[in-house]
Amino acid sequence: MEESTSETRVLFATDPAEDMDLGDSGPSGPVDEPFEEDLPSPSPEVSERDGDVLAETRTNPVLSGETEPEGELSGAFDEFSQDQTPRASGSTPPTGEDLDAPIYCRLRSPWPFGSTEKPHLMTPVTGPIGRIQAELQVESDGVFGRGTEDAIRSWQERNQVPVSGCINARMMRALIPDVPIPDYRRRAFHLTYLFEGTDYHEIEFNWSGGSGTQDGAGITWGPTGMTLASGEIQSILRKAMERDAAGISQAVGQSQFRLLQSVVHMSTRDAMSQIKRNVFDAGRNARSAFAQSFARLAALQGVRDAYDEVSNESVQSKLGQYEAYLRGFENITELDWAMFFDIAVQTGRTSTKVQALRAGVRPGQHSSAQERRQAWGRIISSQVASRWRRNREDRNRAFYSEQALAGNYGLRERIIRL
Repeated sequence: MEESTSETRVLFATDPAEDMDLGDSGPSGPVDEPFEEDLPSPSPEVSERDGDVLAETRTNPVLSGETEPEGELSGAFDEFSQDQTPRASGSTPPTGEDLDAPIYCRLRSPWPFGSTEKPHLMTPVTGPIGRIQAELQVESDGVFGRGTEDAIRSWQERNQVPVSGCINARMMRALIPDVPIPDYRRRAFHLTYLFEGTDYHEIEFNWSGGSGTQDGAGITWGPTGMTLASGEIQSILRKAMERDAAGISQAVGQSQFRLLQSVVHMSTRDAMSQIKRNVFDAGRNARSAFAQSFARLAALQGVRDAYDEVSNESVQSKLGQYEAYLRGFENITELDWAMFFDIAVQTGRTSTKVQALRAGVRPGQHSSAQERRQAWGRIISSQVASRWRRNREDRNRAFYSEQALAGNYGLRERIIRL
């Protein structure tokens, strides 16, 4: 069933009168102009640095591949405490037999993205890259640059394991054994995060003069672009406050807490008006204080859990329709699923797109999985509003082959079961 207008912009709403394929409201937003001019966080090239690597003193039999920690695959989506990322139903995580198979590798050259580019691989700060960086005593920012690669190579040489400069299962088990080895679904989430460009502690204002794309979203928050206009931010705050209002009040302060609490109980229209009037139009200091309150919220596990729950519900409502279509094909691969996950995060009007896919790409029509993805990509791009088309095409290209950007996230032409 086609989504209603109030729910269509599952992750990135724009003007309700337009196709809700709007892409995110963030710095990587779907426009043909430079995407990252308004990025509020420091440039990855600034935050990624060369760091001194401390000697690895722990004795860990995982380095030799002789032992495996228990529960290595449980909660393979979870960088925090809850498994909330959408997944292909019935799918199985990788076996992890090849401890040295690359999971995350530094980009050899920037990935072209419209009028700008993505210079570095990224995951959320609290994700595997950030955790490995912390263990290696380099800047823990989730950005995989040269300094991180050099630190990884030094660690691999010192521990006499194959030297690749990439994060792999062997390294994760040795340095961060509490973090599950990410399967293709979690890696797909991380690639989509690269396109979105915002972490749990970041918000953008989407009104004229704000930090994000002027797309009618009001405010965009976090790695999957939850927005005020869609009611998603209210849902997240409501869930979090029901569980720990006192903790949130203490984190953000009474004044900001009262503002957030009032917004939670308003209609979406009234919430948009309230935030624009009392925060955005009130000037730079008011905007800064409001943004800082979200940075403090992101430090709370319960808030991140609530975010993931709402995000999961939003994405899964669309991803399920694409999965139903994909089940009609043989040999669906990680790259196939990852591309449709990214499409589900970025775009709306899923029913219309699935109808176009059914009419345009049928089982057995293409000789290779890559040709099939390219055909899917052309159809999806043709279904989005013209001003977002180039952005969608650039995102599609990332999934066309293992040599494309998806390969740096360990996504392969491996067959999966939906």
